[in-house]
Amino acid sequence: MVEIHLCWKNIANLDRFNRSRNAVSCSVVSCCSELLSAEIIAEKTNITAGDNLQLQCQVKDENTKGVNVTWSFNGRPLTQSETRYKVKALELVVESTKTSDGGEYGCTVTRGHDQATSSVIINVHGMSFTLICRILF
Repeated sequence: MVEIHLCWKNIANLDRFNRSRNAVSCSVVSCCSELLSAEIIAEKTNITAGDNLQLQCQVKDENTKGVNVTWSFNGRPLTQSETRYKVKALELVVESTKTSDGGEYGCTVTRGHDQATSSVIINVHGMSFTLICRILF
């Protein structure tokens, strides 16, 4: 007996395959983890405090239906209830950034049991200014 591992998207086709090949043991492996992927798109990774930060989570998949996206900052999940972060599914906006907003941002996309994650390091530098001192005698 021959064993074949298939990546099958249409279960009806699998049933027809089993009936037509009686001498073959057939098992299905999830192929969605190979197809589901994510990538964070950032205009800049080095920004100045006070600037806005906008990140896009680009989902690469044949079918984005049923895909959930979650955002994280330094490993901590971000929620829509946090006023500092504007979370809109595939987009994350941080307005008027502070130096403490620098760190690792991640997006995780899930569909069923399949999951893909992407992250980017954002550096937020303090505002620069020139201090001029005059010594009066």
